[in-house]
Amino acid sequence: MGIYSKKVKSLKDLKDGAQILLSNSKSDWPRVIGIFVDEGLLTLKDGVKPEDATFDDIKDNPKHLKFKYDLDPAYLMTAYNHEEGDAVAINSNFVVDQNLNPTKDSIAIESKDSPYANIVVTKESNKNNKNIKKLVEVLHSKEIQNWITDKWKGAVVPVDK
Repeated sequence: MGIYSKKVKSLKDLKDGAQILLSNSKSDWPRVIGIFVDEGLLTLKDGVKPEDATFDDIKDNPKHLKFKYDLDPAYLMTAYNHEEGDAVAINSNFVVDQNLNPTKDSIAIESKDSPYANIVVTKESNKNNKNIKKLVEVLHSKEIQNWITDKWKGAVVPVDK
C-alpha cells in the first residue's frame, strides 16, 4: 500500500484540508491510517494501534486532512492519473500493473515492518493435503522469492518461512 500524488512530493507537503482518496475496502483503512501515523500527520486515541484503527480513532489531524473512503479499489489509478484529490492511497498490485514502481513512485509507503501479509489458509481437513503442502513449498522457494522481489519492486516482501 502506498500514497501517490502528482501534486506534492511528500505527505508533509500536503496543504491544510487536502483531500486523500482511498478505497471503500475497510481492510485498507488501517493500512492507510498507519502510513499517515508513521509520517506524523495523524495521531490516534490512546490505546489504539494503527493496525486496528478506523477513522473514528483519529485523535489529532493538524492538517485537517479529508479522507474520502468510498471509491472502488480498481478506480484509484484512474483517480491518480486524472489528479483527483491531492493524494491517493493505492494497493501495489494496481500500481505495478501500470508500470509504476511502488517504492520509487509513491510519496509514502507502508513500512517493511507492516503486520499485513498474504498467507495461505486452508480448512483443517486439508492441512495435510499434498497439493497444499507443495504450494507452500513452492511459495517459499528461492525462485518464487526472487520473482516476488522483481515483480513487486520491493513493495511486497517475500517471507521464506
